[in-house]
Amino acid sequence: MSVLKQHNMKQHINEPTHICGGTLDLVLTRDMLNKRVGINELQVIETSTTSDHCLIKFNCDFNYQKLTKKKVVTARKVNEIDIAQLKSDLMLSDLNRPDKFDTLDHAVSLYDIQLKRLLDKHAPPFELVINEEQPKWMNPLTKQS
Repeated sequence: MSVLKQHNMKQHINEPTHICGGTLDLVLTRDMLNKRVGINELQVIETSTTSDHCLIKFNCDFNYQKLTKKKVVTARKVNEIDIAQLKSDLMLSDLNRPDKFDTLDHAVSLYDIQLKRLLDKHAPPFELVINEEQPKWMNPLTKQS
């Protein structure tokens, strides 16, 4: 039993693809998909290049469904931050008060809290719905091939 038959595959090229006469180039599909994935107008064309292989040209017809999946992400318009106002707010924040940094843990916590507060003020988070599209060529049928 051939390897192709073992894996339910069909070779669509039935003529030599090499200048010495062998069939080295393959166009394969699964047997069960042959009626749904049409390989047609297949041509083996000798080339005038330095390659010792022929050019394989064919059309492949198959239907695909454009699948979109909606995803909600959180975004911020950071490019619209008024830098001068942010600097002013930073200068007025507790980050400029060394007496607030009594321990390293407290300093790190204060840093996180103050920067998040200022970021929320200057670039508030908002939810955005995006479409995650699969590539046009990817569908359940091509996943099986």
